[in-house]
Amino acid sequence: MEPWEKIVNFTEAEWFPSRLSFGKFKGKIYQEAREDAELRSWLEWLTKSTNERSSAMGRWYLGQLENGSVLERRLACARRWIWSLPRCWMRQRRSGRW
Repeated sequence: MEPWEKIVNFTEAEWFPSRLSFGKFKGKIYQEAREDAELRSWLEWLTKSTNERSSAMGRWYLGQLENGSVLERRLACARRWIWSLPRCWMRQRRSGRW
């Protein structure tokens, strides 16, 4: 797949902001629901909303918590890569390939 197609597919996927924009937990980051039982319960309640958009948001947030978001996976990968750089540089320096 061409890079442009990947970008287009990524932008067309359903997503919602990390910070909740309404309700009892307005301003909270949805990932806090991993440790905050009250927030998680509210997200579960949101999935049962008669408002389709609100219900979709609740399902999306819970899905992200269950599966891990794409952003979280990419950040984890980037962190592993960043932490590996000093070791890589030191190996290159010791081997004379610097």
